[in-house]
Amino acid sequence: MLDVVIIAIGKIKENFYREAINEYLKRLFLYAKIKLIEIKAEPFRNHQDKLKSKKIESERILQALNNYINININYLALLIFSLAKLRRKFYDRQYFIKQ
Repeated sequence: MLDVVIIAIGKIKENFYREAINEYLKRLFLYAKIKLIEIKAEPFRNHQDKLKSKKIESERILQALNNYINININYLALLIFSLAKLRRKFYDRQYFIKQ
């Protein structure tokens, strides 16, 4: 069974959207464990405020993700290094097509 976490910025205000989401989640219940997290949207008035509010919202998203992501950084670095090495090995080969 899949564990799915959906993080949404802002509250769903319209009742018919909320009902549709709940109906859809009920249908997916057999196939996946789904959790919906709504994060408070930060209001802004101008471009500078917009940049600040994006930063605040991104910090809130990261806080919500910290509860669900347990990745060992060393393992992640090893995985990235291995993928880069594999990519380099693949692209160093030259393939010739005879016509």
